[in-house]
Amino acid sequence: MPATLIRPSSLVAALSLLLLAGPAAAQEAEDPNTMEARAHFDRGRDLAEQRRFSEAAEAFRRSLDLVDRPVTAFNLALCYYALERYVEAIEALDRYRAQADIATEGDAYVEAQRMLAHAQRAVAEIHVIRVEA
Repeated sequence: MPATLIRPSSLVAALSLLLLAGPAAAQEAEDPNTMEARAHFDRGRDLAEQRRFSEAAEAFRRSLDLVDRPVTAFNLALCYYALERYVEAIEALDRYRAQADIATEGDAYVEAQRMLAHAQRAVAEIHVIRVEA
């Protein structure tokens, strides 16, 4: 199987992590940004369940713009990964890893590491060297 293809079993496993996660803090519920972020997050989760990853990514991005949470960055990365938009997936995974607590994230962190390794292999780098004449 070529490196750029997504293994269905891996995507299903990652989706199960996405569907279980969500930002929720009782005292933040009154904050308008948090409430709007939650609405975008829930919409993204629903769209991802329907495998409408492009629309889900947009919803997660909007949520992340309002409230920066690792779970939202993970879900955004998952959508980009499913769409084979690996450069964007890498950026979202780096954001997730910078914020995530390995001790509490467990399976999601392991899955993020796996997706990151695959995405990095799938992205080509071009180095241009300018030679002076």
